[in-house]
Amino acid sequence: MKTEKETPEVQAGPTAYLTEKGITLAKGDTLEILGSRVTIGEDPVVIARQIKKGDKTWTLRDASGRPVWSGRGR
Repeated sequence: MKTEKETPEVQAGPTAYLTEKGITLAKGDTLEILGSRVTIGEDPVVIARQIKKGDKTWTLRDASGRPVWSGRGR
């Protein structure tokens, strides 16, 4: 992700889950990301709760930050 001031890493979720849901992101895509900004070490990171690309919106975590894939297969 690139903003006007920095380029933080975005953590969305496990690749297998993203693939299963048909979530495809590529360099240059214009996205809206709702999430929590944190710092890991000295690096800015965004933990994505929701990603919007065009007319598609994917929810990755609930309002409390719990991953939607949590508990799957139990």
